[in-house]
Amino acid sequence: MIRRLPTQRALLRARVVLAALGLLLSLPALLMAASLGTGGPLDPIGSQTRGVARGLDQLDVALSRLESSLTAAGATLEDGRRASTDASNMTAALATAMSELSLAANAQVLGVQPFAALAPRFSELATRSQAVASSLTSTASSLGTTRIELSALQADVGNLRDTLRRLGAGSAQRNGTGGPSMLPTRLMLVLLVAWFAASSGLALLGAARDLNDPLPRGS
Repeated sequence: MIRRLPTQRALLRARVVLAALGLLLSLPALLMAASLGTGGPLDPIGSQTRGVARGLDQLDVALSRLESSLTAAGATLEDGRRASTDASNMTAALATAMSELSLAANAQVLGVQPFAALAPRFSELATRSQAVASSLTSTASSLGTTRIELSALQADVGNLRDTLRRLGAGSAQRNGTGGPSMLPTRLMLVLLVAWFAASSGLALLGAARDLNDPLPRGS
């Protein structure tokens, strides 16, 4: 048994229905494509997008606070290094003075050493002062090394903040996310949906014209 194929008019009606459906679906698809990545109500990934945006914002705020803390800590370390260096220089000068006083205390006056008893104390003070000066020099060197490492860490934090900004950090406050990174994708999808809508519109017009044309009897 051979089934009868659809008539030409039935095919034209089907073309009209399909073209009309395509045109109707193009409008919401166009709105969704234009809203992609903006966090708007029509964004198909709106909730995930807003969550990512808020996470980026929170991380950016945390890094900003860390960067401020590192800056303050770096300034404190630099002040400490300078103070340690100055104290080391002063203590070293004191050690030299005590050493010279120790030698001077051994001087003879009319064959007598009136300050000989003070010489050991001056010598001890010179030795202790020199030890303190060496310790302060080591401290200043350690503070300088720590300051350099802290500056490198601060630069890394700054670079990470720049990366977050390029990823769209700060956009959640503007009810959006992704920033320019989603723009090419949105533009491509909008153009694709617009092309589909135009094709559906032309197909609808063509099918409606053919449907209105008189067909041979039996079609």
